[in-house]
Amino acid sequence: MGKRILAAISRWIPQHVPNGLVLRIYDLLCIHRTAASMRADPCLCTADTSPAGYMEDQRHRREETFGRSTVAAAGCEVIAVYNALVYFYGGERIPFPALVHLFSRSGMALGGRFGTSPLALVRFFSRWWRDGAWKTEFVTDRRLFDRIAREYPCLIVSFYNDGEDIRRGVHTVCMTRGDRGWTAHNLTENGRTAGPFADVSHMLTGTAGRHRHGLCVLGLYKPPNS
Repeated sequence: MGKRILAAISRWIPQHVPNGLVLRIYDLLCIHRTAASMRADPCLCTADTSPAGYMEDQRHRREETFGRSTVAAAGCEVIAVYNALVYFYGGERIPFPALVHLFSRSGMALGGRFGTSPLALVRFFSRWWRDGAWKTEFVTDRRLFDRIAREYPCLIVSFYNDGEDIRRGVHTVCMTRGDRGWTAHNLTENGRTAGPFADVSHMLTGTAGRHRHGLCVLGLYKPPNS
């Protein structure tokens, strides 16, 4: 009986609880520091860009800790931020360990066991990271996801891995637009990085007919040389 009730709740939440409410509750589980103190954090003072590629498979990062968890188990949001910075700067702008350190101090949920609040990623790009004239837009309404994809070249997308069973967790990826469509970094299908996709809806469906369920999309744009 208990297992059936839990399964029913796991199906009910994605379909009936507003994404914005889910994210606010998620955010209540997090450590927070003020925006001013985060902007002064030495992690955000890295000036040089060094060649680096996208991080594509966090499962290989089992030895790297993230609070009481590991990057392999709970580091997807931090990896998404890292990959977005790689996209805009053409290489590593902030060393990955520095990003882990930063989000462990503001945004980590339940000691890292629930990863990082997606709202902490919004705060990072809108308040803490002041390098250039960034334009951002954040939506939780799934009807707006593809409109954001048309207007921004880089997205951070959070979703339930299974829209019919939230016990399978939440994943966050950075999506970048290229000549052939959208690539979802740190998401694998058939043993390779997922994509190309036509839009966010296509990614959520996936090439294998998956039932991912979108939570939120953060659109990012940084004008060249800004």
